[in-house]
Amino acid sequence: MEKARQEQHVITRTSQLKALRTPIRQQIIMTMEQLETCSVNELAPCVGLAPESLYYHIGKLKEAGLVRVNHRRRSGKRMESVYELAAPRIVVDPNNRSKGFLNALGDTYATLLRAVERNLKRALVHDKQRKTGPREATDVRQLNIRLKRNSLAPVRKKIDDLMKFIMEHDDPAGTETYTITTILNLQVPQTNVSDKP
Repeated sequence: MEKARQEQHVITRTSQLKALRTPIRQQIIMTMEQLETCSVNELAPCVGLAPESLYYHIGKLKEAGLVRVNHRRRSGKRMESVYELAAPRIVVDPNNRSKGFLNALGDTYATLLRAVERNLKRALVHDKQRKTGPREATDVRQLNIRLKRNSLAPVRKKIDDLMKFIMEHDDPAGTETYTITTILNLQVPQTNVSDKP
């Protein structure tokens, strides 16, 4: 019998954010959003690690309530678990402003941004090695815009729509994988706040 799933899972606890403070766990979550259900053996080639090294991380994500077993099935002579995310979309509680939660959220974002930086540098090396043709491995843009508070929701909706559009063009037969990272943050003058939430 299939388990009922909510459309999104809201991260409300600091311990859940702490479970996401490693690049591999963030990569597991992002990959599982696309695969929907998968065994560790199916997940391993998508994240570039051996299956044995993933069980620990899957266990930590299960403890945090972000991943769960969908069902078990026979694989050769043994049974294996098939996993799914707690919900198709995992979001962070927008109302939790406790110091510990915001510190953990900042650490989680920082981990993600370090991974983005590493991927950008590798992509630039790839472009350099190609020697000819236009650079295609990277495209970075930044805008500073002024918004009224009531304009923020439509902007977020457009970003969500763009991500859905991009996902519709995800082609399993594609030969190259691209990473798309969106960041929307309030530009706060340094004199108004300290660096740590």
